[in-house]
Amino acid sequence: MSTAPGFTLGECIGQGGIGEVHVARWNGAPVAAKRFLLRGQDALIQSEVGLIQELRHQHIIDFVGLITHQGSLYMLTDYAEGGSLQALLDTTPAKLNWPAKSLIAHEIAQGLAYIHSHKLLHRDLKSTNVLLTRYLEVKLSDFGMARLKMATATKAYGENKERNLRWMAPELLAINPLYSTKSDVYALGMVMWEMAAECTTPFPNQADHTIIATHVKSGGRETVPDNTPAEYRRWIERCWVQEPSMRPEAKEMAQEDMDNADAKSPFLQSPLSITSVSSMDDHRMPASGSSAASSSGISINKSSSSINNVPGAISNHYDKESTPGFSVDATIALANQGDADAQFELGRLYYSGEGGFPQDYVMSFEWYFKAAEHGQTQAQNNLGWMYQDGKGIAQDDVKAVEWYRLAAEQGDAKAQGNLGLMYEIGRGVAHQDDLKAVEWYRLAAEQGNSTAQTNLGWMYQSGRGVAPDDLKAALWYRKAAEQNNPVAQSNLGWMYLNGKGLPQSDSKAFALFSDAAEQGNAAALNNLGVMYSNGRGTVRNIVKGAELYHRASELGDAFAKLNLSSVASLKPSLSGAIGSVRRPSIVPSFRSTNLIPTTTTGEWATTTSTTAAGASAVLPPPPPLPLQSGLGGARRGTDASLYGHYLTATPLSTVHETSSLSPSLDADRRSSQDSLRSIEWYVSAADQGDPAAQNTLGNMYKMGRGGVERDDVKAVEWYRRAAAQDYASAQNNLGYMYQIGRGVAQDDHMALEWYQKAADQGFAASLSNLGWMHQNGRGTPADNMKALAWYRRAAEQGYAAAQYNLGHMYDNGNGCPQDYSIASDYYTKAANQGHANAAYNLARMYKEGRGLVQDYAKAVDWYTKAAEKGHAEAQMNLGWLYQNGRGVPKDTAKASEWLNKASKQGVQLSVMKQLRRLV
Repeated sequence: MSTAPGFTLGECIGQGGIGEVHVARWNGAPVAAKRFLLRGQDALIQSEVGLIQELRHQHIIDFVGLITHQGSLYMLTDYAEGGSLQALLDTTPAKLNWPAKSLIAHEIAQGLAYIHSHKLLHRDLKSTNVLLTRYLEVKLSDFGMARLKMATATKAYGENKERNLRWMAPELLAINPLYSTKSDVYALGMVMWEMAAECTTPFPNQADHTIIATHVKSGGRETVPDNTPAEYRRWIERCWVQEPSMRPEAKEMAQEDMDNADAKSPFLQSPLSITSVSSMDDHRMPASGSSAASSSGISINKSSSSINNVPGAISNHYDKESTPGFSVDATIALANQGDADAQFELGRLYYSGEGGFPQDYVMSFEWYFKAAEHGQTQAQNNLGWMYQDGKGIAQDDVKAVEWYRLAAEQGDAKAQGNLGLMYEIGRGVAHQDDLKAVEWYRLAAEQGNSTAQTNLGWMYQSGRGVAPDDLKAALWYRKAAEQNNPVAQSNLGWMYLNGKGLPQSDSKAFALFSDAAEQGNAAALNNLGVMYSNGRGTVRNIVKGAELYHRASELGDAFAKLNLSSVASLKPSLSGAIGSVRRPSIVPSFRSTNLIPTTTTGEWATTTSTTAAGASAVLPPPPPLPLQSGLGGARRGTDASLYGHYLTATPLSTVHETSSLSPSLDADRRSSQDSLRSIEWYVSAADQGDPAAQNTLGNMYKMGRGGVERDDVKAVEWYRRAAAQDYASAQNNLGYMYQIGRGVAQDDHMALEWYQKAADQGFAASLSNLGWMHQNGRGTPADNMKALAWYRRAAEQGYAAAQYNLGHMYDNGNGCPQDYSIASDYYTKAANQGHANAAYNLARMYKEGRGLVQDYAKAVDWYTKAAEKGHAEAQMNLGWLYQNGRGVPKDTAKASEWLNKASKQGVQLSVMKQLRRLV
């Protein structure tokens, strides 16, 4: 023990029988400090602490040290800023929905399982001793002190023991109590009950502890609330079994899912589109703590961010960490003597051009090869990267996979992540295999690789290689976010914002977006702008929102540019402020995907574009934030404009039904006099009760076209008059206005009601919109099966957006078995009607050989169709195909043409930079 010159004691935040806990700082870092109240027990305390000081687990509070301060003994641990589970339940229990409760129970089980694996027992588990981070991640505390407490049974502890009796298993209430791992499991059941009942005192109406003990020993238990999900209830009751041997082990519970399938928030994903397979910078993970935008341009990222859903990246495709302890002369000498680490270092120096070495990829490859032959895993990983990227050697994906596998099988996390990516995109392997991708990502993630953790989170969120599970997605995102992975921070923020697998929280979303934005994540900057513009999680500030849009758009974020233009057009006075925004020096960030409306027919179609974004209005009245579906391209890499969840200003479009009275509303082609005459004519017809004219007037007022100023209230009035006459198009449009809150208060239930009225008449757009509402749980419980049924009815009428959404659901196995063949069929039907995203996904499937025979020529055809409609990612991939001569003759001029078109839309990723260098 030592004195504490770097120790500052703060306020007391809790007190128990053997000590009191203070907030403190130790060498500048926040810690929790437990001051022991036991006199003359220092030796016993040190003995007890010795049992736990070496334990390290993500769900156990970290031990920092023992110090003496002003004559008192303190045990220092990490500070859990979220406080205790007890405090949360006592103050704001509404923060915990059932998925969050299940996740907390699961993490407690994981922590217990780890303690038990080290032959230790907790002996005092209850909500007081379950601490939480600011992201509500579990950190178990106050274990290992049981013998100390029993050996120092003061009056205060005796009183506390009587209260603890409420969590004690029946075998502990006997004259000779028998502690075991199963008694901890019983206590876990009691903590689960606390969360279910939102009550932190079991048997609150009984003050007599003897009566409680008799009740429990005879098999009596607390009453589980009626609204408890069946699976959650089942686990409580298993923990409570009277016979200890019949209770599960904590390890078994840690490996099981305790969530209720009906309670999980569905997440509508659109398939991840790998943009330009050649540009692996965008799909590989940088090493922990390294910048994705490295000067060498070879770090691999696959993380997602922003308000979409996207995975992470791999761990670092290219390992550029130097080998410590080598001078240049010693390195050369040792390398020539066959030292593998020195050979790796020489390879690194030649690759980077550091230390006075010329940048020479051929020499780099040769030295890596020598080191790799000696089994040096970093060199093996980097050889894989060089084969994959064609640096210093002819490009060869098969050989890349061979080297990745050699290193991965020896436990190299970066190689494991890279191998996972190769399986996911189907390069250098027999066929694309999401199951193997998940397997390799998991191995890397469990070693703490934040990009692999982000990727694994995305796989769970998108249901790629695993069953879709937002809780597990959030768990992996959170692990990566705590390592300051900006993509994971942004994705986790999106999940909090939308209540996906976690309790909805604007404040937590805002904090996470802020953390990611500070690292230059463009998607997070954009999303912060949306939150400021809408007053979500912060005070509404349109100017601040515009500034953030400006910063994100400077990084090439397409959605920030849309939002910026919306702000400028809706509030011209901001133009000067926007133009004068300080130009920040921010490194590129990571990507993720979103949900956006993609047609002019009022349905919410999923987007596959890597720049797809979650639809959310920039200015009030804001439409619902998650008005898009998908993990389009938001998952990995170094550029937020591709991988991140986005909030965008893209609005839903209404459905216009053509009739003899429905004119073209192209005011630009009509004189003002004609516009006035037309509006007079429609008013006259509408006043006489013509529903088509009423609906058309609604459209004119909604868009400010045809000679009238935009007026959403009047638009709603006209839609309502036509809808009252069962005019399906107006009913659909009225549903839309309720859904986004234009001209009326936002109301998903009313939106659903009007969509249903139009759908009852077989109106295709409303059928599709009902599918979207059911898929996203808007105005009705989320139900992918019902969503499929509604989409199918619309698709049978040839409705392209519904065909696309069906393709997406089969592509990802949402509410149906994953079936790439059926997915490609629906994509084809939609693409043949000019649906750009469907054409893009179809091209992706041909390029990757997923569900279709790999055919670069057909990929070119479909990318071209999408690209000609302005699909930025299709343009980017088309550029890559021309550049590399895949499916078309190699043509650098055409490659440059398509890449420049993509760039003009704001798609400026590290992949683009690499492609341009190659061009």
